[in-house]
This record gives sequence, C-alpha cells and structure tokens, in this order.
Amino acid sequence: MKKAVITILGTIGGTFDKEIKKYIVKEDFPKSVYHSKEILLKKEDYTNVFPLLIDTFSSEYEIVPIFTKESKEVQEQVLEKLEDKKKWIKVFENGVLIEDENNFKVLFQNIDKKLNQYDKVIIDVSHGFRHLPLLMLIDVLVQNIKYPGKVEKILFAKEEIKNKKYEIIDLKEYLDLANITYALSTFTKNYTISSTITTSINEYNEFLKELNDFSSHILANSLKELKNKSEKLIKQIEDINKEKKEYEIFVIFNNYLEEIKNHMEEILKFSNEKEDYKRLYYFSKNMYKKGYLLNSITLLSEAVGMYIASKVFSQDIEIKNYIEAYRRSKRFKAYELSNNSKNILRYKKRFNDTYLSNEDKNLEKKITNKIKNKKFFNENNLRNLIRKIDNLRNNLAHGNASEAISDVGNKIEIFK
Repeated sequence: MKKAVITILGTIGGTFDKEIKKYIVKEDFPKSVYHSKEILLKKEDYTNVFPLLIDTFSSEYEIVPIFTKESKEVQEQVLEKLEDKKKWIKVFENGVLIEDENNFKVLFQNIDKKLNQYDKVIIDVSHGFRHLPLLMLIDVLVQNIKYPGKVEKILFAKEEIKNKKYEIIDLKEYLDLANITYALSTFTKNYTISSTITTSINEYNEFLKELNDFSSHILANSLKELKNKSEKLIKQIEDINKEKKEYEIFVIFNNYLEEIKNHMEEILKFSNEKEDYKRLYYFSKNMYKKGYLLNSITLLSEAVGMYIASKVFSQDIEIKNYIEAYRRSKRFKAYELSNNSKNILRYKKRFNDTYLSNEDKNLEKKITNKIKNKKFFNENNLRNLIRKIDNLRNNLAHGNASEAISDVGNKIEIFK
C-alpha cells in the first residue's frame, strides 16, 4: 500500500536577495514550538511544519512537497542549515514543481494526479500560497467522495502565539461534514444516496447505511419494509440529536436531519394506513413529488385495483366475504388481487381467467361469474381510468418512446 504525506511549501521567513536573485534564510532563523493531540511528535521545536512532517512520517510515508522554485530554495536552506539533512536529502524527488502558479487548471491537474498515485494520504495545508491550499482541499473533497477513507488526516498548524507557538490540528472532520451534508441533501431531494460515502464516526455510518437501505426499498416500490425502516431512522435521528454536543461541528446539517425525520414520520403515517388503496395512493403521490414517474404511475395503478376490490366489488356482501377470505389465505398476493380486480372489471365477459383462486373451485367459479354478470356503480368511468393509467404505465415501463416526460407528468397530475 502506497502512503504519502502531501504538503504545500511556502517561502516562510525567506527573503529575496536581488543581487544573487534567489531567496535566502538567515543562520539564526528562529524555531517555533509545536504540539498536537492528533499526531505523536518526536520533538517540539522546528523551524516550520515541513521538517516536522519529515521527522514524524518519513519512516512510513513518502513525503511529497508541492513547491515553486522559490519555496524550494528557501526550504532547502532551512533543512540544510537548521534541520537534519539526512532525512530530507531525497524528499524533493517525489515532489511537484509549480512552474506557473497562476495556471489554476494545470495546478489542479497536477495535484489530482499526485493524489491518485497513493492509496492513503495525509494532507498538510499549513503553508503555501493562498490559492494552493484551496485547490488542494477542493481536490481532497472530490477524492474523498470517490475513495472514502483514502484521506487519513488534513493537518494544519494553528497559530497560538505569533511566530512562536503552534498546535497541529486535524481538519479531517470537515471531510465528514462535507460527505454527510452531500448525502443528506441528495436523499432529501430524491432518495438517492451513494453506498460508498462513509465518515470517521460509526454512528453516522450506521445512519447513512439505513438511509441507503430505505432508498433501495422505496425506489423498488418495496413498501412492506418501509414502516420498520422509517421507525429506525427516526430513532437514529433522535439519538444523534442527543449526542450532538460531542460532534458540535455537525450542527450545520441539523435542518437536513429535521427534514428527514419529518418525512419519515409522514412515511410512517402512510405505512400505517389500513386501507390498501389509500396507502398506495399516498406513496404514489409521494413518488410523483420526488420525480419518479414510473414508480408513481405503477403505485397508482395498484391503488386503483385495490380500490375496486375494497370499494366497488365489496358492495356485494358475498363478493366482499370472498375477497376477505382470500386476503387471509396463504394464497394471498397483493398484485393478483389488484391486477385481477382491474382486469375482470375492464373486460367483463371477455375475462377468461378466475377472479381469485380458492380451494372451493365451485365457489371460485361462482364468484367469477357473478362479477362478470353484475353491474357496478360508475364502472364505465373506472374502465376508462384503468385503461388510461395502465397505458401510461406500460408506455413508461417500455422506454416511453411516444411522450415527453413533461406530458407524462401532467397526465399523472390529472389522475391524482
């Protein structure tokens, strides 16, 4: 596994000598005191962060400096005059020379290319030109989305006493913040969430996993598990809110958490609806709002079938009892009940199947014939509705070659 510490070099206290046309540092260049809770330092006094990184990490990591010609001159002098030369003699061989510091496109490409060469990286943004750390951090954000866990630390020397005392801190938690915010914002918009997004905090990883599971179920119109999933997510959000003092940095996405909790409570309300057709209708309406037209029209089609079974056919007590017995049986299939209810009403005399299977074949045949010969209230309107909804669903399910998406959305809106 290739590991590197990638750092941006600055000119620190060097001064430009016009006569020799190069940067120089004085022999008495001052050292500063460093301390850190994030990394174990071998000593506390260094001229700057670069030799500190070499001293701390060079036994396990390649040290990769990103530098201009001027910053290299200064750092070489600092290391040669004031630090242990043996540890840095080959350090610039792995580095990246910045030939034009104003060419942001090339700079970003070079940084990204270097980051891609390693499996694990520690980033240091303590020094360097003001735009270079920004470009580095932008690339780190991208890398962290593509390869979670690759960036181990983002080190920064926080000044405590000007030019004298510094604390080396880790900004890695901001990557967690970026990842979680990205995941939560995409979920609230359209239920999508990347399964690769992870953080350094187990509680949030479990939460993101549950969001991903919920997404998989609802996008597959697998509604059965959503009650349990929504209850679990509500509980997790409540637990996170109780522990938020431990992770104060993450209060920034409290609004996302509250929005997701409110939505899960709405999903729970849908799931607890006793009437099948109402539950399917509410979920259909929800998926339409999220922009999933095929999911929406499919659920709406199922809702119409369930409505026919429970509100149209059940006007007849014998048919109602037959349907309820089927629901209680091991043969029960929700799709069969919905689909056959639509088909037998739509085709009547031309319906050549049995309505719902039953161990008593004579009763099965009797109920099928009774529905075929019985007239129901507004059945012509229902037939037209079934035909329009199912035609639209079939068109969407088979590539939607004939209609614009905006037209499909308008038609679904009319049905609702």
